[in-house]
Amino acid sequence: MTYGKPYGDFSFLRILPNINGPPGLARRLYYNVWEPIVTYGAPVWADAMNYEKNRKIIKRTQRTALCITFTAYLTVSHAVLCVLTGNLPINIKARMLKESYERMKIYKSLAVEGEVIDRYIMLKEELDDIRKKALME
Repeated sequence: MTYGKPYGDFSFLRILPNINGPPGLARRLYYNVWEPIVTYGAPVWADAMNYEKNRKIIKRTQRTALCITFTAYLTVSHAVLCVLTGNLPINIKARMLKESYERMKIYKSLAVEGEVIDRYIMLKEELDDIRKKALME
């Protein structure tokens, strides 16, 4: 990936045409390598997905990667590609990773000699509220 483009370098698209390209496993491998690279540090930048401009940038990037994975034309919508390939939209995935990180942080801070403090119940309810809000968006 280059630092000049915020959404990645897809210059290798010339060697991966959507007809007679590499087999499906090679394309799936590409996406399974791409996604962890993009979601690295998601707990830090997941809140930036509240802005439409940032969502557009990350969705454009994911859509291009999914077009390569599914051997689809660039005119196919992002939502359709997510459904056909069985992947979550990247902004939802980032939010889920952030929640998971926050949950682990809370569990580690509450653990005292192998026992969890009573405050766990209150914080669990807060996490459930966050999860409900994320699913509603």
